[in-house]
Amino acid sequence: MAGEHHATIVWQRGDQDFLDKKYSRAHIWRFDEGCEVPGSCPPSKLIPAPMAKPDAVDPEEGLFIRGLPMLSLMERSAEEIFFLLCTGELPGAAALQQAQRQQSCVQQP
Repeated sequence: MAGEHHATIVWQRGDQDFLDKKYSRAHIWRFDEGCEVPGSCPPSKLIPAPMAKPDAVDPEEGLFIRGLPMLSLMERSAEEIFFLLCTGELPGAAALQQAQRQQSCVQQP
């Protein structure tokens, strides 16, 4: 049975005006077991510090699974992610079909 994991993104604007886009992009990724990771877009001309935090993880660049950005894996199937975790690479079509066949054999009573 596959495990279930949760992450929560915590962001608070406080009394900062939202419409003028002068608010902090800093946020916290809170994972299972209490692990917290500070996140923010990187500072730029459009979003300078302190609205952006240079020492926080950029959500578009920061989390990698086996060398692949997490955001690029969001639309992958559970079988593809499992294959990646086990082998270190995403499966080709034949390997994916084989993994799906093996899974269907295991799930049947």
